[in-house]
Amino acid sequence: MTLMVYGINDNLIPYLSNIDSTKEMYEALSKLFTIKNLGQIASLKNKLRTINMTKEDIVASFFVRIDRIKDEL
Repeated sequence: MTLMVYGINDNLIPYLSNIDSTKEMYEALSKLFTIKNLGQIASLKNKLRTINMTKEDIVASFFVRIDRIKDEL
């Protein structure tokens, strides 16, 4: 289980913090990354195409927003 945790992006750790076994971790990750809806995929791609940096954004926070959308895809 430790090896799986080292290979996971830090932004996914909250989804796995209460899981005790490798099997449960795999099932949670599978459920998280399984997109069953083509509309959801299209919506996420549209978000990536239209994302803009606001005046309040710093470059790092802008890239974090992009990375989160990318991870959902």
